[in-house]
Amino acid sequence: ERHILHTTLHVLRNNGGLRRIVMLSVLTAPFSVALLTLFQPYFVVSSVPTPWFGIALFLSSLAASGSKIFAYRLEAMLGMEWAVFLSTVLPGVLWVLMALAFHPMIAVLLFILSDAGGNLRDPIFADYMNRHIPSSSRATTLSAISLMTSLYLLLIQPLVGVLADIDLRYAFVGMGGIILIGAIVFRLKEKHVMASNMNFMSP
Repeated sequence: ERHILHTTLHVLRNNGGLRRIVMLSVLTAPFSVALLTLFQPYFVVSSVPTPWFGIALFLSSLAASGSKIFAYRLEAMLGMEWAVFLSTVLPGVLWVLMALAFHPMIAVLLFILSDAGGNLRDPIFADYMNRHIPSSSRATTLSAISLMTSLYLLLIQPLVGVLADIDLRYAFVGMGGIILIGAIVFRLKEKHVMASNMNFMSP
């Protein structure tokens, strides 16, 4: 474990581009677990018929799989900077829209889009991180980054639960706001994605 931490810290310390990518990835995590937890009370408040709970979950899974396939096409269509910005901002926008819309059909649509939007970013970030991380330490570094994301969500999601207990809208706006702020503050540019020789220094 100490070796994993040492290797990861070394790679991040010597690679500003990777640091920015990791910060953006962590702080715009789409709260997928929270979505799967909160969609049911959201559907209840929105008067969604009970059979649609399962149907919506099935459709969202299909949409999520499709979004991962579409991710690289999005980059080809919009360019790197706009593709990353859209894929990080979209989940935040959808969370905020869920705080505003409680119509049955709209609620189902927003849930499906939110699940798909949250998965759109995964292949893009995986590609960008792999460009920067030396192959000799890729597994350990990616594991540590995954742990960082899990710890971040572990700290944030209890707060989301408290807000949801008060009012679902507060939780939706809170999650959407966190994502939008992270997407704007740590927005990526070409220079952050381009790997340099420094990325492959060994500890």
